[in-house]
Amino acid sequence: MSPRPVSLKGRALRMLSRREHTRTELERKLGPHEVQAGELAQVLDDLQAKGFISEARVVESLVNQRAARFGL
Repeated sequence: MSPRPVSLKGRALRMLSRREHTRTELERKLGPHEVQAGELAQVLDDLQAKGFISEARVVESLVNQRAARFGL
């Protein structure tokens, strides 16, 4: 039996489990995997509504990474 293809939501959650991503990053990375037009936007809207995608957390993560690099 062949493995089931990973859904866009599954791919997005896998990426978000590794590190914070902006919506724009996810759109760029997941765009090639979109089968139906509008499917990706719907998945990202749902994840954003549930708090899985947060621009504020992306900024906070970036600031913390840079601060650690400079010993702050």
